[in-house]
Amino acid sequence: MIIMKIMGGFSSQVNKYILGYNLAKILKKELVLDLSDYFDGYFRPYSLCYLEIGSYRIIENIDIINEFKDVFEIRNSQDMEKMFVDNKQKKFWITCEEKDYQDFLNAHKGLEIGLNCLGLEKIKFRKEIPNTFEKKFKETVNGNEAVAVHIRRGDFVTLGWEDDVEYYKAAILMLYEENCHLNFYFFSNDIEWTEKEFGHKKNFFYISSFKGNLGDMEELFCMSHCKYKILSKRSGYGLLANILTFRDGVQGLAVMPYEEDENKKNSNKEKGNIYYLTKRDMVEGKNFEKIFASDKNNNYKNIDSRKLTDQMIDDLGLNVNREICKKKIEILYIRMENYLLHGQKMYARECLEKIENIAKLNMNIVQWEKIYKITKQSKKIYIVTGERKNDWKINGLFLMALILSRVGNEVIYANPNKIQEDSLVEAKNMDGESFPFYLVNARGEYFRRVVEHDGSNSILITDGYAPTAWKQYFGEIYLIKNKKQKLAENVNIVKFKIRHLLWCIDRNIKVYTLARERKKGVKDLDIKSHYDIISLEEMKMLEFIKNMKIIGEKK
Repeated sequence: MIIMKIMGGFSSQVNKYILGYNLAKILKKELVLDLSDYFDGYFRPYSLCYLEIGSYRIIENIDIINEFKDVFEIRNSQDMEKMFVDNKQKKFWITCEEKDYQDFLNAHKGLEIGLNCLGLEKIKFRKEIPNTFEKKFKETVNGNEAVAVHIRRGDFVTLGWEDDVEYYKAAILMLYEENCHLNFYFFSNDIEWTEKEFGHKKNFFYISSFKGNLGDMEELFCMSHCKYKILSKRSGYGLLANILTFRDGVQGLAVMPYEEDENKKNSNKEKGNIYYLTKRDMVEGKNFEKIFASDKNNNYKNIDSRKLTDQMIDDLGLNVNREICKKKIEILYIRMENYLLHGQKMYARECLEKIENIAKLNMNIVQWEKIYKITKQSKKIYIVTGERKNDWKINGLFLMALILSRVGNEVIYANPNKIQEDSLVEAKNMDGESFPFYLVNARGEYFRRVVEHDGSNSILITDGYAPTAWKQYFGEIYLIKNKKQKLAENVNIVKFKIRHLLWCIDRNIKVYTLARERKKGVKDLDIKSHYDIISLEEMKMLEFIKNMKIIGEKK
């Protein structure tokens, strides 16, 4: 058995799947997908379920080592070598990134994703998936004169990994000087910023599917329909698009930022003919504004979003301008309503999540009330916890804060771990997209003053991190504990912080046990939507919230 740990966003998931698929073929073993990251609240959705990869048994329990006593974890190239030399071991667990196995993969070509690997034919949408935008784009570009420019921001900005604008300008100039008839199609997870930065030129087009996760996947396939590409240095998203272009028989070219080794130019045939720009090429990008003058005839016409159909939204997404960007939320709502009319609830929810990341609106609250079947509480809710917050995941009491805030509750999530600011800050994911509640450092002076000021008219939910002295400030208190924790008989015991002991409570405090159990073993679970995963965690938490009776239920 090859247990392949699937991680990251769409392109990373495809890379991991292809590696696992090829290893399983060569070693003649069953491929099992470890999806524990997604069952544990990873902030990006599981997306392989939209592709023609077929059905695989899965694992959702994150503690594989303790569950499978005979599993051998593959952590580096040396472990890979051992697996190939002696594969009598029944179970191999592939847990790391491809770079951790790079020495082995360089010596054994055709295992990682590339033009010579097996399974590339599976990287396409299932027939029932409504990928209308990709089909529209393919009809429009006709491949030969099209350049996809991929500008990744979001988490790259958060991590300081974004590429210099001058690189993109130099790359555009280089291709344009070779062929002045090229059209440049810009793709980005921040298309508004991209449009402002590069401006509207006669042969520049800004692409947005106006969908949720499905649209993000469609845009990658749209890029694969362009013969030429300008890619981000660290992003596997664009590299995957380039590989798919060559898979489909188009001999194109991709440009990427310079490497320290200038001899690497025009190399990496395995990923589909990549040309690396050097620092010398960057200097030449300074003539960009002279050559690409603004398109003064660009017509920013008014858009009546009330009259938009799905087909019209696809047309708008082929050339987004500032007027369209201003209407983005309205357009997403139209798309969402159209999905609901056709009973496609998972795609509608993807649109709702995209809208939520852009703005806090009363319209969002109405939709979340319909999904969760719960209503707003009139009191402010403080969630005070010492849980180890993982910035890449949405789980635990952080997930509780998200659910409660989505239906209109004013929620403050207080945690001393990784929250440095001694003031209220907006909750965000690693892409910098907003959630409808606030964070604060639970140890800060600001938070202590807030609690003393308005705690009496608020609800406290805590896992025991909040001091027992705070009982005097809150009129309503909910204590969350796990199965192992017990309640202390007197407050003096709590002061010594004896393991597994929580507050000394009184009858005004409601106590609830939150069990976060994973299903063990390998499951025959055919996942057709990433909400098949999200709902399992989310619905457990939602049921827990309803049992607490913090807020009313909606019929």
